[in-house]
Amino acid sequence: MIDYTVGHLAEILKGKCEEKFNNVEITSVSTDTRKIVPGALFFAIEGETFDGHNFAQKAIEGGASCVVAHKNVFSNHKSQLPHGDEHSSSLVAPQKPNGAGEGTFPVIYVENTLNAYGALAKDYKSKFNVKTIAVTGSVGKTSTKEFVAYLTSCAGKTLKNEANFNNEIGLPATMFNLDETYKNCVCEMGMRGKGQINYLCDIAKPQIGIISNISVCHIELLGSMDNIADAKCEILDNLPSEGYGIVMGDSEYLPLMKDRCKCNFITYGEKETNDIYIETLNTNHKGFIYTLQTPWGRIEDIFIPGIVYHNVINSMPAVAVAKILDISNEEIKEKISVFKNIEKRFNIIDCGDYTVIDDSYNANPLAVTGALKTLKLFTSNRKIACLGEMYELGEQEREYHREIGRVARECGTDEVVAIGPLAKYILEGFGNEEKSHYFENSDIARDFMKGYVQKGDVVLVKGSHGVHTEKIVEGLINE
Repeated sequence: MIDYTVGHLAEILKGKCEEKFNNVEITSVSTDTRKIVPGALFFAIEGETFDGHNFAQKAIEGGASCVVAHKNVFSNHKSQLPHGDEHSSSLVAPQKPNGAGEGTFPVIYVENTLNAYGALAKDYKSKFNVKTIAVTGSVGKTSTKEFVAYLTSCAGKTLKNEANFNNEIGLPATMFNLDETYKNCVCEMGMRGKGQINYLCDIAKPQIGIISNISVCHIELLGSMDNIADAKCEILDNLPSEGYGIVMGDSEYLPLMKDRCKCNFITYGEKETNDIYIETLNTNHKGFIYTLQTPWGRIEDIFIPGIVYHNVINSMPAVAVAKILDISNEEIKEKISVFKNIEKRFNIIDCGDYTVIDDSYNANPLAVTGALKTLKLFTSNRKIACLGEMYELGEQEREYHREIGRVARECGTDEVVAIGPLAKYILEGFGNEEKSHYFENSDIARDFMKGYVQKGDVVLVKGSHGVHTEKIVEGLINE
């Protein structure tokens, strides 16, 4: 529960509100009218396809004590929501119940509600003495965040972003969940342009920053790999001198990351030149057994369940954070031995006659390559890769898809099922027409796979979120 008055909020947000409302108390924050409770502060945030100002009436009716706006919420204006939205019937701006209007309900007017939302989250976060770890990367940042939070919980109660709450709306929402019982805070930070990680770091103030990798994700938006690397390194720019930068040391951008980090610098990866690397690695039918070499000494015979190689990689920065927080090797090993991956991220599902690898959450070239390399490790009748097209890859999108096809062939994938127009180029790279299957969408692919899968098959399912390859997983499980 937060504790502010409207007068104090107006100062923090550099906004204006009538003085007669200064003592109104605020106990929670929301941008969603469906989650309004009495005493809430409602931020009327405006986006490309929605405008929170149209929902101020609902917020007031739901018990909000104050609204933050950058438009006059008591003047008539048309809703900007898409036709058919459940709230789109609210076509006029709100008035307080009983016909009250301007001057009868506290509204803090600011220059921009989104920036004001971040400013309040920054102020609220500053009230707590928590160790804050920020995680970014082109691929695997959510899985890495989950692993870091999982191990960090050994050093006290840990707050983390839920789902993909990693942007300028989701991260502040996470901060408002803090209270005095938390010792640590793990923040995933997404990025679709330069300056965005700077903005998120200004709110969260991390002492530890992690870059899981730098790859072609969002290259369509940023224009080049160099621009992506520059934007990711903003997380290192924001660390204090006594902080820690933890990065994937196998990256071609290692020199840039090292230059941008002005505090303790730790690298991890497969190469023995890294500070943390895999010294030995073995597998059995239940998972991997491996030994890590670290700056804190060797950690021997770590067991991680599941044949998911990138979980071994994701464990490395989490181990680094754990050691920084003085967590013992025994606690680390015990925790990792019962690690469970999050939903739709390389979850191995035993369907009786066949096995489904659900990695349907999202996809880009580096992630798909890692998934295919892990698929190679399975013993099966047939290794089938159901691969949806990958988005936001810019001018080279066709070649990136062809390369995935070549990787599938090199990894010994028996058959490839391609979904979506760009996925046709995966089949070009795969180069085996007899073992190639193309479908326009996941609904058709699901119906095909339900009748095609055989006893002993292992089926990998992966694709960009918009392809909805999770439908294939659901169909195979139900079958």
